Amino acid sequence: MEKLQACIAARSEVRLLGLQAKLPQRGKLTSKQLPVRMMGQEYTSSTASYNQDIARFKGPVKESDLDAVRTALAIPAPSEPLKEGWEIPIVDLSQLRSSQFHLVRDQISRACQEWGFFYAINHDIPCEVFDDMWEAYNLIFKLPVQERGSFDCGPFIPPDILQKLNEKKEALKKYADSRDTIRLRDLNPDDNEGTVASTPQFFRRPACTFYKALRDVGFELLSAMSQSLGVEVDHIRRATGNNEAINSSLHFYSPNHDGSKTMGLNPHKDILTLTVLVQDETGGLQVLKEDKWIDVKPLPGSLVVNVGEAIQAITNGKFKSVLHRVVNHPEKTRSSISCFLIPTPDSVIEPIPHLVSEESPRLYPNGTWASFVHNHYALALKF
Repeated sequence: MEKLQACIAARSEVRLLGLQAKLPQRGKLTSKQLPVRMMGQEYTSSTASYNQDIARFKGPVKESDLDAVRTALAIPAPSEPLKEGWEIPIVDLSQLRSSQFHLVRDQISRACQEWGFFYAINHDIPCEVFDDMWEAYNLIFKLPVQERGSFDCGPFIPPDILQKLNEKKEALKKYADSRDTIRLRDLNPDDNEGTVASTPQFFRRPACTFYKALRDVGFELLSAMSQSLGVEVDHIRRATGNNEAINSSLHFYSPNHDGSKTMGLNPHKDILTLTVLVQDETGGLQVLKEDKWIDVKPLPGSLVVNVGEAIQAITNGKFKSVLHRVVNHPEKTRSSISCFLIPTPDSVIEPIPHLVSEESPRLYPNGTWASFVHNHYALALKF
């Protein structure tokens, strides 16, 4: 289940994967600029409308209060050992445009079947695109929370489910994640539409360039996946409504200042088509395989790709959407930017016919993507 977030984030230097250039330091923010969000707040589906009154911490937030709130809400990271020596696959995308296309297509297929995650390297996105986006990221997280409310769309959850989650907010506090997030919805980087149009100019230009580049890599991967499954090259795109728009989450993870590790993002699967992720050098992303957690270590210049629930449904489970999580570093901040390829709400999600058989019975009933998402969260509410 995707949990609602709770983040008490004190800003410090962001250690970014510079690729070519280093970003300027954030500088120390004042207590008035520090975002205070928790599981007990009220969320809306269209804007980030935050209730800043936090139980014992009424009125202006003091620096001394932040550590107390963070400690009260942070979930200790599980202490089970990680699986050493395993790494998610690396796929060289330069071969997608060569006579060796069939080899990389098969590598992508194997990675989706066995892992549900892989690194994509040699994707042809210029370093400057990443550098500009990280700088914009650095600046946008300096904005006060109130200013972000004009473009931060809040959780990607159906409104009626959100209302029920808010009713359960006290019970859900134990699932609080420790991170700060800005979410952008229905972005079409070709037309500068969606919530990105409401962002500051310093962010909008680099963001549209960045999101278009990641989205187009995602589309290229969907084509390769379709061909590997023996269907038309655009099958997965068509099955998910040929959606040109994406969603995005920008995450900032703070260390828990007592030196312990905490959960930055609880175990979950992505309820979408495909995720293309850029992360900094800190690490902390982990994938579950054979009941063991595997570190997705930062690989400079790479994109991290993971299969969403829509592809798992379309392939009748051949391609796996797997549990993953983020464990906060005890001393370092972590930054990441996700590009989410999403189906249109009226897309009918159904399996490729030849992937359904007596040996491989249908895993999901046919239905629209909107009903798929709604049913997912409705079932999760019955925990």
